Amino acid sequence: MFESGMIAGDLIALLKSEVDTAREIPDESYIGWLNDLEQLLYSEIIREYGVINRTITPAEAITLVAMNQLAVPADENPVRYEDIHAVYVNSSISNIYAGEGIELTKTTPASARVFNNVYFRLGTDLYCKSVTDISNLAIVYFARPKTKVLSAITATTVKIPIEFMDLARAKLRGEAYKLVNTDDIAAKWLADYNALLEIFKIWTAQRVPNFGV
Repeated sequence: MFESGMIAGDLIALLKSEVDTAREIPDESYIGWLNDLEQLLYSEIIREYGVINRTITPAEAITLVAMNQLAVPADENPVRYEDIHAVYVNSSISNIYAGEGIELTKTTPASARVFNNVYFRLGTDLYCKSVTDISNLAIVYFARPKTKVLSAITATTVKIPIEFMDLARAKLRGEAYKLVNTDDIAAKWLADYNALLEIFKIWTAQRVPNFGV
């Protein structure tokens, strides 16, 4: 993940000293806005890949995987079904790159009755269906930073490129002024945020692979 090197608590303290409002804005509000920003950037723009390897015992042609049981690194949020990019059966993480295993196609529960080599969501769970018994799954997903909490804001950093810290500052300033109904100042900062967001999209697009899926 990107690493600004700036402690989240320091950013919030800086903004609280700069935002001139009659009503004090709690740290929880700033944390919420920062979380919203990070989750949006990683889900919709950055889209950084992670891979989970899972052994299925006993091997079955139709396999249920509880999403909340998928282990991810400590600095990431749990994987949601919406985060899944691709699913491979009978292929370990290393074997994906050797072309081994079967890539499943995303579908619906109704279509899964007809087709094989598919995956779908039912409730909050992931179901995989293959023509052969599934002994192993490799799940490629889009990683998101772990949600920040008030008790740990001095022990976690802002997960965006250092070049775009102004993006975060503009977003949080705009939301702060909007909260206290200072709409003209809020509109100025949110306009800055929107302009920086477009630049960030271009910056990111220039730094991602442009070959393959």
